[in-house]
Amino acid sequence: MTRQGYSVAGLLLEGKREEVPVDFKVPWRLRRGEKVFHVKKLCHANGIPMAIEESHLVLRLVPGLERQNLLWPLYETIFHRLGVPFLRASQVAWPDLPTAGQAELLGIKAFTPVLTMERVVFTTGDEPLALVRMTYRGDLYRRRVEIRPIGGR
Repeated sequence: MTRQGYSVAGLLLEGKREEVPVDFKVPWRLRRGEKVFHVKKLCHANGIPMAIEESHLVLRLVPGLERQNLLWPLYETIFHRLGVPFLRASQVAWPDLPTAGQAELLGIKAFTPVLTMERVVFTTGDEPLALVRMTYRGDLYRRRVEIRPIGGR
């Protein structure tokens, strides 16, 4: 968003240890009783609420996360400040309608479409490190993707 000229800000809504949510469809390979760290943010662009970002991170794989400023960009914190290796990520997106809570946070009506994206981030050993769900306002958000030919510059 900043590369597109927006003034970006975030509001931390949650930052806590918890059990892995039951609706995760990712083979987490978690140990018995292991916790994840849940970070929930409301992201603004030019003062307008644009997205809700919820991240669930395996604490064993991100030592020191709980002592970090969670308003910093999460990937910058994980990969650069904490030195966790980034292997790859997989992402899927779909159109949706917001829940009542999402609509309220985003300042939209219940039937305003949203774009939901779910990203799984992998680290060393192809181990899932994080599941990130992002809910974007469908009335304002635009996603730009640059596609280049194989071997192109």
